Amino acid sequence: MAAELELRKGQANDSLDGLMLALCTQGLLLRTTVRNAEGTKTKTRAFNEVTKVRREVEANVRSYRRARKAILALSTDPELPKKYRPIGKGDLKTADVTDERRLGQSTDNLAWFWSLGADKAGKHEWTEEFYRVSWLRAKARTSRWWEEGVIVSHEMLFVILFHVREAEVWKERASSSGNLEGRRAFAHRMMLMAERRADDARKGFAGKVVDTDWK
Repeated sequence: MAAELELRKGQANDSLDGLMLALCTQGLLLRTTVRNAEGTKTKTRAFNEVTKVRREVEANVRSYRRARKAILALSTDPELPKKYRPIGKGDLKTADVTDERRLGQSTDNLAWFWSLGADKAGKHEWTEEFYRVSWLRAKARTSRWWEEGVIVSHEMLFVILFHVREAEVWKERASSSGNLEGRRAFAHRMMLMAERRADDARKGFAGKVVDTDWK
């Protein structure tokens, strides 16, 4: 009986660990992936991810409840019901564990299992570590986006410069055509087309990434 009791305690603890991880994942998905999703396909994919994590939450709650029921049946220790308390719907809210502005505040507002006894010491620090890693990942993504923005801005500038140079080349060819009217007319038409493409590029990129306020 003692061995089975210890196994059930281990099951309860593992279920709580899995529950907390799933709750953090669910909250972050709602705050980031779902909130920032654009387009029907992207939103559907984001909500499917949330649904999958919610199933994990429910599975861990069921596993914990089975373990708790067994613990209470196997032991008359009055401290165990205080340690392994019931989990209600209100305990599964993600706002308290996913809003980084709450870190460092009193844990009275968190569900009881976030500060479970001495054998779970450091659980609040665990959530801080969870956010630290998430913040680092977000910072890495932001850095990549910034780098891509720089690359795109240069590509925009190269497009404009290419068409400007193209117009100059055709202008030079028109000037060097001499008495060949057909060749000069063709070069002049190509020059105007290149100038128009350069002008369209300036207008299209103006006010976006690249500074096109130049002559």
